[in-house]
Amino acid sequence: MVRLNKMLALAWFVFVPLGLWGQSDPDGFEPMFNGKNLDGWEMVNTQEGTFYVKDKMIVTTGKPTGFMRTQKQYQNFILEMEWKHTNIKEVGNSGLFLWADSFPALGSPFTRGIEVQILVNLESKGNYTSHGDIFSIWGATCVPDRAHPKGWPRCLPSEQRVKGGGEWNHYRVEAKNGSLKLAVNGKVVSGISKASPSKGYIALESEGAECMFRNLKIKELPSEAIEEKEATPLAQGHRFLLGHYGLGGFVTKPDSPWTMRDWMLAYRGKKGTGSSEIWTIGNHGNIEFSADWRFPLDNSPQGTQGTRKAYLGLRGSNKALILLTDGKTGSGGLPLVESDASLPEAIRLAAKPALVADTNPLENQWNRLEGSLLGNQLSLKINGKEIIKALPLEGIPSEGPLGLVASEGPVDFANLFIRVLK
Repeated sequence: MVRLNKMLALAWFVFVPLGLWGQSDPDGFEPMFNGKNLDGWEMVNTQEGTFYVKDKMIVTTGKPTGFMRTQKQYQNFILEMEWKHTNIKEVGNSGLFLWADSFPALGSPFTRGIEVQILVNLESKGNYTSHGDIFSIWGATCVPDRAHPKGWPRCLPSEQRVKGGGEWNHYRVEAKNGSLKLAVNGKVVSGISKASPSKGYIALESEGAECMFRNLKIKELPSEAIEEKEATPLAQGHRFLLGHYGLGGFVTKPDSPWTMRDWMLAYRGKKGTGSSEIWTIGNHGNIEFSADWRFPLDNSPQGTQGTRKAYLGLRGSNKALILLTDGKTGSGGLPLVESDASLPEAIRLAAKPALVADTNPLENQWNRLEGSLLGNQLSLKINGKEIIKALPLEGIPSEGPLGLVASEGPVDFANLFIRVLK
């Protein structure tokens, strides 16, 4: 009998159709969520607990605003999922981002890509609906299947098929060669074409309201070669400094005027009201870093706010304080290096920004500072433009905290990331 059982098992192995061996779904779908934890997903710019697992569902609290993305990029695929907002009467807002960047857009908690709206209890005739709009955001582009009444790159659905808050809805998205078709509860109602980018990450959005997701699965389809610019850049392992602890990752004082305002870190202090500096608890050595900043409008009459100043500091060293200012002279310089008469003139000149790359910071506009400190070599970009290249900072420590320093008036920071370098 034992021998017969072995022979039967061998026969099954030999004659079982190869297409079924090891296949998790007869239609070729693979689960995007294991029902137990968030393996396969990356928190980008939210805090611990913004997304969590409960009863085989992914739940977002909606706070702070931000997104969670897949670890893998996708090009052509069919995606199915169910979602439910818990708000019955109040607005429930979330979204599914497709072909998305791994990084938030400048001055935004969201990513460049194509958004499939997940919304209830909010309608604006001729503008948007709660029934499966598709649109491009933050620099992505697309052509809606039906022209929007106002010419927006947004497809309004042909029917109202989304159930209200407290009820489950089913989405089926087919993505192929830059085109998307969305079926809501069993019927295709909206679509776009000529999307750019057309390869990238898939993300779930946190935007102010609790939302639940379940039965997420995906079937990849054959993909054609595309131009490099049509694929979003691969993630490089950057870590959000406010992600797990909020301000708990920084040294703060009880009267600190630094506060989290949803997705932004804001300084609203005045002289004598608390520390204008905030430094990370942990030390950092060789890193890449990124930070968005702006000087918000205050109550001063327009044009009388004067020069604004703030700094980003590296390794806890005064020599590595990077100036962020009003854009007239240009941000990105290192004032204490520029003014140090003991340094060679070439070093002092190299510590000045090569050009003014700021964008109207006194008009509430966001700017992005990016850079790297490898050994003692500092390189900086503002809004993608190189302003300092391989500046040697002699005498700085090998590691230390990263800090933000407010000097003149209120300042906002966002999208504060680092990546450790070897």
